[in-house]
Amino acid sequence: MEAVVIVKSIAALDNILPLLFEFIHLIDEPLFIARDRELKNIILKNETLMEAIHELNGKLTSFNVTGNRYLNQIINLFILRRYLVKPIASFESPIEYRLLNFMTGFNRKVWKGKRFLNLIMNMPYRAAKSQKNYYKVVYHGQQPGE
Repeated sequence: MEAVVIVKSIAALDNILPLLFEFIHLIDEPLFIARDRELKNIILKNETLMEAIHELNGKLTSFNVTGNRYLNQIINLFILRRYLVKPIASFESPIEYRLLNFMTGFNRKVWKGKRFLNLIMNMPYRAAKSQKNYYKVVYHGQQPGE
C-alpha cells in the first residue's frame, strides 16, 4: 500500500517517522508533503530527517509552492491525485485544509484507504491550549531564558 505523510511541523514528522519504520514492510515509497515551502527547506537542511526519509525510499514535496492562490490549488490537486486512483495509507497531523480532507475522505469511502492521525503533543496536555500556559507549566512561571 502506498503512503502519504502530511507534515505540519518538524515535531510532527519526528513523531510519525518511528511509526513508519514499524510499517516499513507494509508501505512502499511514502510521499512526504510539507505544508509550505519554508518547512520543506527546513527539512531539507536537517540531515537526520532526510536520512530517515531516504531510508524509507520516500520523496519530499510541499503544498503552496507559488504565490498565486489559484495556481496553488491546481498544483496541490496534482500532488494529491494518487488519492483518486488507489488505496492510500495517510499519516497526518490534524490540519485545516479542505482539499486534503475531501481527498482523504474520498479515498477512505471508495478505495478503503486508511487515515492515521497523529495526536501526540510535544508539550504537557494542560499547556496545549496556548503558548502562555506552556511557559507557565514548563518554566514554572518564569519567562524562558531567565
